[in-house]
Amino acid sequence: MITNRQKNFINYFLSKSLFLGIGFSLIFEVSGNDTWLCFILGSLLGLIFCYLIKKILDYKKNKDLTTILDEMPILGKFLRLLLIIFSIIIINEILFIIQIFAKSFFLINSNTFLVILPIIILSVYVAFHGYKLLSYVSECLFPIAFFFTIVGFIALFSKVDLTNLKPFLSQTNLNLIKGTLYYFSISSIPTLLLLDLNFENNDISKNYIFVSIILTLLSIFIIGVLGQFLISIYRFPEYMLLKDIVLFNFIEKVENIISISWLIDNFILLCLATCFLKRMLPKKYNNYTFLAIIFSIFLIVCLIFGDSYIKDLYIYLYLPHLLFIIGIPFIIILFIHCIKNKKRV
Repeated sequence: MITNRQKNFINYFLSKSLFLGIGFSLIFEVSGNDTWLCFILGSLLGLIFCYLIKKILDYKKNKDLTTILDEMPILGKFLRLLLIIFSIIIINEILFIIQIFAKSFFLINSNTFLVILPIIILSVYVAFHGYKLLSYVSECLFPIAFFFTIVGFIALFSKVDLTNLKPFLSQTNLNLIKGTLYYFSISSIPTLLLLDLNFENNDISKNYIFVSIILTLLSIFIIGVLGQFLISIYRFPEYMLLKDIVLFNFIEKVENIISISWLIDNFILLCLATCFLKRMLPKKYNNYTFLAIIFSIFLIVCLIFGDSYIKDLYIYLYLPHLLFIIGIPFIIILFIHCIKNKKRV
């Protein structure tokens, strides 16, 4: 049985994962030194989304998500298709970001196949063993990821120059709205993957607030250390920030070790998305269909995207829009269905 504590660990990783190489750099580009404000405003929208998730989970109780979808014969098939597309997008993006990040800073001259293949195999293994194995993995990796996050904050605290946050409200209203919606999409909508789990005591909102505080503080640290110009040109500002860390006044170049926390975030989201995808596929020929999709994603990431920076930009720019277009209609339709059925009962 998966405990609520283990589910909360999974929830912790979800809201942070897509900020590596996407969330921070994209919102910095739009909102500049007002990014921290976009994070706060986006968190408020995210709490509304978490509230809808909570209500659906309260209605669902111990039912599987597929059982709820089967209550809507025609609309349920459409929603299931949306979830399959959603999980495929998440898997594709995570694999792409991991290989870009790894080949940029860790394994510079390595082949894309060799970088992606071990991660694919591990995620497929977890998917075949289900959420129970994933819960154990997340429980084991959470202390490591959180420890490195705290080390980063402590080591960089003295290097933050708050004058880099000025002038306040220097961006246009349109840019602030775009940055807010980007944060909302990237931090909140991946929590749709939690709908297939059963929460007895729902702490999704508390976890979301906790993660949002971490991300908001991190955005302030990045702006305070790197400054307004550098945050707008770096693809991985959250990694470049770590290059300024010096432990005990003599230990340098620890950014590769501390950045492991970001890779852990991505790995947990990847495993959850693969588990979710397998669960949403039709039971008939489930294993074969699942493996065929994963293999296709593997080929797409390695052969079609690979080292293409132009194609990378397409994913980078349109991911928040895709998440929003899929996530908002899905959650509204499912929420209305749950409310109607609850009234009938």
